[in-house]
Amino acid sequence: MVREKISFRMTEECEKKLHHLLEMDAAMAEKQKRKPKDRSEIINDAVVTYWMAMQADEYNDPYMQRLEIVFERVFRKYMSGFIRSLNATNILAREAKEYMRLLCKGLNIDRAKDGVERLLYMTLPWDILIPEKVAREMRVKDPELEDEELM
Repeated sequence: MVREKISFRMTEECEKKLHHLLEMDAAMAEKQKRKPKDRSEIINDAVVTYWMAMQADEYNDPYMQRLEIVFERVFRKYMSGFIRSLNATNILAREAKEYMRLLCKGLNIDRAKDGVERLLYMTLPWDILIPEKVAREMRVKDPELEDEELM
């Protein structure tokens, strides 16, 4: 690519920003083990970036477009794990609600508060049958004795 020499004037503030960009690129180049960009390369990159932003959408502010891209990257990077865990929690909550609904239907309990409280505090058949079955299998006549022996 042929380079043409151009001279122009810039404000002191703009020159400070250019100097800061040079320092930032030098630090990044050291981490990435590459040659740092010089002033003309940074100015070329800035012009190309600005040109692409203007071409992308003539009606929106290019600065706002760049901000949107940066926010999207940051959001995707830092929030994706959080969103995955929220989705997993939401799925588990929906599953628990569905299991509760099916249990209420299966036990023929209404959805009223009293019915749900009855369901939560009622003794279910397997609460009695499981310890008896375990006791029979272990050839222990009294399940309470087995608990005391373990302690």
